Amino acid sequence: YLPLIYAQLPAENMLITNLQKDQVQRNGDPDFIIRKLKEVVNPRMTLILNNEEPRSRFFEEIARRSIYYGVSRHDESFNKGADYPTQACPKCHHDMSFDYYNVDSIGAFHCDFCGFASKSTPDYEVTDLNFAEKSFKLKNVVFHMPYDLPFMFYNYAGALAVCEEICGIAPAAAAKSFENFKNIGGRFEILTYKNKTIKYMRIKQENPDTLQSALNIMASDSSEKMVALGLYVVNDFVPHYINTFYAFDCDFKPVVESNVERYLCFSEHVSYDTANRLIYDGVAKEAITIMDSDDINEIFAEIDKAGTDNIYLITWISTFEKMKKFIEGGQN
Repeated sequence: YLPLIYAQLPAENMLITNLQKDQVQRNGDPDFIIRKLKEVVNPRMTLILNNEEPRSRFFEEIARRSIYYGVSRHDESFNKGADYPTQACPKCHHDMSFDYYNVDSIGAFHCDFCGFASKSTPDYEVTDLNFAEKSFKLKNVVFHMPYDLPFMFYNYAGALAVCEEICGIAPAAAAKSFENFKNIGGRFEILTYKNKTIKYMRIKQENPDTLQSALNIMASDSSEKMVALGLYVVNDFVPHYINTFYAFDCDFKPVVESNVERYLCFSEHVSYDTANRLIYDGVAKEAITIMDSDDINEIFAEIDKAGTDNIYLITWISTFEKMKKFIEGGQN
């Protein structure tokens, strides 16, 4: 839609956060989206670009001026084995190499063939991430960290770049708003059910990057847990498709090695595929309950059986809302 929007709002400044795999039937592939954006991005523009996302960085050669934001390596940065797919360099189309990931497909990168790489020091960089004190720095200003999820660090860096570059609000002034910032209806919500805590990871289920981020958060919790995965058929419009191939872009091993008592794979059509994905990474079949429906009563019956009170949940928002109503005593 950007070409249509730009015809009515010929913006001189544009922030590009990421161009990653997303809904196949809506977005095609990232290279298709790059071609659409190239119809709009022009030498009159100033671009604010994610330094650690290669396809976003690609647009630097078109813009009049480019400003870069990013996040330094931190305690939750990770690596993936060579058996997981990387991505083609957007400039020369050879394989990219990532030194590490801060979010799946986002991190310090370089191309050995043409030299395209992330800047070692972007203009606006979140550094000194302290998870214990929930703080970080940008341009030597200390910020309170309202949410310590890795993708949020890029939101902070991008927002602070816009504040200073477009609005003239310096980091020291912007830091005040971080003291009481609240993200309404966020990606991480908690339900209390009997003596159990259900940690809901809200993701679109339509790209591997959000799924990997959720898996990384689960894996960072070393305490005993139950993992309930409700991956579904994507049926927002024709053609419908089953999105199991996204799970094969993701690394489940850290979750498998993070002290999981039991797994629940539920939802019609996709539950067996989800279980197979876990088995391929070493989960014993006996540790998996497969439920080819999303019946709320059955889901809670399985949660009741868990010895642990620490439950991680991925499912559609509609199923989550039904679960909330079940707990609150409403209609299930």
